[in-house]
Amino acid sequence: MGDNLNFLAVEEVGRSTWWGVSLSHPIGEANPWVVVAQVSNALVLIYIGQTIARAMRKPAPIRNAALVVGGSWFLLIGIMLASAVLMTLGLPRPPLIAAPGFVIVLVATSYRLVSELVRSNRLAMQLQESELRRLRSEQEVATERACLAHLSRVTMLGELSGSLVHELNQPLAAILSNAQAAQRILRRDPSDLSEIPEILSDIIENDRRAGEVIGRMRGFLKKEAREHAPLAINEVVQDCMRLMRSELLDQRVAVCMNLTPGLPSCLGDRVQLQQVLLNLVMNACDAMQSSPGQRVVRVHTAPSEVGVLTEVADVGDGIPEAMLERIFAPFETTKATGMGLGLAVCRTIIQAHGGRIWAENDAPRGARVCFELPRQG
Repeated sequence: MGDNLNFLAVEEVGRSTWWGVSLSHPIGEANPWVVVAQVSNALVLIYIGQTIARAMRKPAPIRNAALVVGGSWFLLIGIMLASAVLMTLGLPRPPLIAAPGFVIVLVATSYRLVSELVRSNRLAMQLQESELRRLRSEQEVATERACLAHLSRVTMLGELSGSLVHELNQPLAAILSNAQAAQRILRRDPSDLSEIPEILSDIIENDRRAGEVIGRMRGFLKKEAREHAPLAINEVVQDCMRLMRSELLDQRVAVCMNLTPGLPSCLGDRVQLQQVLLNLVMNACDAMQSSPGQRVVRVHTAPSEVGVLTEVADVGDGIPEAMLERIFAPFETTKATGMGLGLAVCRTIIQAHGGRIWAENDAPRGARVCFELPRQG
C-alpha cells in the first residue's frame, strides 16, 4: 500500500497559506488505490443523497431527522473526498481536516437525539394523560352501570311489592294470633303455662321468617360495591324462588326446579345474580299471561364445559325470530309497557362475571334464556 492510501511515497512537505495561516501538506507519488477509496466515498454520498431524497416525502419528524443527520454526514464525507482529491493531485489542501467534520456530525446527531428524547417524553406524558382519561371514563361507565343495575332492582322490587307485603303479612299475622292466644290463656288461668312454650316457639319461628324476608329485601336494595365471592348457584336460585313465592302464587304460575346437585362453585355477586334470575323469572311469567292452560316456569341448573349453566324456560308464545339477536340490547323489548332495560342489565352483569347469556325458542312453544358462569379458579 505504500506510505498511506493516498501516496505510495511522500517525497516532501509543501507549504501553502490560507487566510494568512501557513499550512503543511504532503507531496509525493500518488497511490493508485486511492481511486477505490474515493469511489467508495462517492457511493456513500450517493446513498446518503438518495436517503435524504426519499425522506423528503415522509412526515416532518422523519424528514427533519434525515436532513440534519444525513446532511451532516454528507458534508463530512464530501469534505474528506475533496481534501483527498486535492492532496493526491498535489494541490494545496483546504484548511479543513476530519476532526471538525466529526464535530459537526456529533453535534447534529446529539441535537436529533435530544429532540427525539424531548418528543418521546412529551408523547409519553400525552399517553399517560390519555390513559388516565380512559381509566376515568371506564370508572364513570362502571358507576353508571352500577346505578342502572340498582335502579333496575328497585323497580323490580316495586313490581313485587304486593307479594312481598303478603309474604310479610303471613308471619306477622301468625305472631299476632299466637300472642293473643297466650294472653287469653293467661287471663283464663295464669297458673296454666303448659301451652306457653309452644306458643313462644311459634312466635320465634314466625319472627325469624319475617326477618329473613326483610333481610333479603334490604340486601337487594343496598347500593354498595361488592366483591365477587365463592357461591353456589343452586342456593341463589332457591333464594330467588323464596323471594318470589307469593308473586308466583298470585299469578298462578307453577315452578319446576331441576337443580343438579354437586355443581362447582362460581365467583360472583349473590345480589346481582339474584337480580338476573328474578328478572328472567318475571319475564317468563309475563310471557305466559295470555297463554291458555297451565303456566309453568322451569328452572334448570347443570354443569357445563366452563362452569355452570342455568336455564329459565316458559311455555309462552316464544320470542320473535327477529328479536332473538337484539333482545339483550338496551331499549329492545317485546312487552307493550316494557322499557327494554332488564335484559340489557342482565347481560351486563353476566359479562362482568366472565360469562355469557343467550335466548332460544323451545319447541313446540315457549322460550328459554340461558346463562353460563365460569367455575371458581
